[in-house]
Amino acid sequence: MSARAARGRVAPLLFLLLLGSWSLVYVWRTSFVVEGERVFTLWDDAMVSMQYAKNLARGEGLVWNAGGERVQGITNLGVTLAMAALHLLPIRLERLSLLVQLAGVATLLGLLLSVHRLAQEIFPEEDAVSLAAVALVAGYAPLAIWTLQGSDVGLVSLLLVCATTQVARAARTGVPPSLVPFALLALGILVRPDMTVAYVTLMTALPLLGRGARGAMLPAAVLLVAVWAALVGFSILYYGDPLPNTYYLKATGSPRALVWRHGLAQTLGLVGGGLLPILALALAGALVFLRRNRACWVCWMLVATHLAYNVETGGDWLAEYVSRFVVPAIPILLVLFAGAGARWIDFALARLWIRSPIAPRVALAALVLAAIPLASPGFVLAEWLFLSPYTMLRDFNYANYKTARYLREHTDPDTTVGVYWAGIPIYFSDRRGIDVLGKCDRHIAHLEVDRFEPAHSKVDWDYIVNEWRPDIILEGDRGLLAHEGFRTAYLRADAGWLIAFNLREESRDKVHDDRLMLSPYSPPPRTARSGS
Repeated sequence: MSARAARGRVAPLLFLLLLGSWSLVYVWRTSFVVEGERVFTLWDDAMVSMQYAKNLARGEGLVWNAGGERVQGITNLGVTLAMAALHLLPIRLERLSLLVQLAGVATLLGLLLSVHRLAQEIFPEEDAVSLAAVALVAGYAPLAIWTLQGSDVGLVSLLLVCATTQVARAARTGVPPSLVPFALLALGILVRPDMTVAYVTLMTALPLLGRGARGAMLPAAVLLVAVWAALVGFSILYYGDPLPNTYYLKATGSPRALVWRHGLAQTLGLVGGGLLPILALALAGALVFLRRNRACWVCWMLVATHLAYNVETGGDWLAEYVSRFVVPAIPILLVLFAGAGARWIDFALARLWIRSPIAPRVALAALVLAAIPLASPGFVLAEWLFLSPYTMLRDFNYANYKTARYLREHTDPDTTVGVYWAGIPIYFSDRRGIDVLGKCDRHIAHLEVDRFEPAHSKVDWDYIVNEWRPDIILEGDRGLLAHEGFRTAYLRADAGWLIAFNLREESRDKVHDDRLMLSPYSPPPRTARSGS
């Protein structure tokens, strides 16, 4: 083996070792200690999936509330089923999330290897490009954080990069692609239905690869229809709705103009930030140096459609960490940036008559170091790279876990709890939840409203307070505190140690805590509007 080939194998392994070690450090930082016990949690939406998984493993069905209405409050069916398998293990709930996070570490390592292969397929003669792409993806903070927090973003990105690698190989060799890339994306659709966007994009890109590739379009389309038929059939038979409840919550009921305006503003904010120089240099390089590289343009189609999809959906609710609809395509963009950057460097060095064999590598390394802080929002990169005590939603996770533990220890098992955070409080308390924001509630998800906020546009306090009548409602915002029926029926309850909630007056006997401080709500001001 030549020294060059040896370096080409060792360098990616060093990045794998570094990323794996640092990921484990980050996972540890997300945990916290309560009463001497270390607790691991995921971000709250992932804990909703864990709640569904827990009930399935216990034989209660794929539902949010054991014995409750079947409502599909999850969009990651494949991930939830894997989580259910983990719940069959004899491990305390406080430790199970760690297993999901360790799976996230493995996913990130697999993604780095896949990025290395994709870069080699698109730029086969430039071995430094693949290493640069690996470094860029390893330093891309939103992808790492979303993955280690239990989101399906990392797995979706891995499947997307693997599928794109297969298509890039077909473009390079001229051999028509098999169904393998579409089988990978079909698996991705089972993980998250949004992967349909990437599936359709690659399928429509097949004619770019030559006449022989067009023959794969029909079997790919048949596979797509089969996957969606299975998903829709399952949803109708098990839940009574063809699509997940989260679809109706997020994608219906708000004026489309407001949805698109919000999505466009969020996408322009992303593109117009630090990502703009990366996009500009990569696109200019493609237009100047890579016009005949078919794989390159297929990759650009994927990047463009993911940005367009973010506009169509109205964006993500935790956009400061970069929308989950965009992040899976960023590794592909970073591969394109590394390849275009190498071409621009070669062009500049040739014009400057610099012929040192090491100069292109040094310049590319400098470009990578400059691009890493541009690609990620500043505070997100700081969270990823530095050992600060803060990680995504950690303070909320800690407070929600403390509240869940209190509910488990001080309330009757049949206590009903209204929640804004639908994951951690219900998962760890084992109490029946009432989702006031509609992720797991069919009525709220189907509301028609005149506003838009990703995943949080809809609320119906008359329905919650007067029909569901939860014994406890955690927190109190989005118009609840101004609702006259709520202020009449509920008391403020303070248990100390960051634990406070709203207790229905007629449910006092369901809470067993002599230290609990109760106080009534004053009548609302005359100018306040009741209801939602």
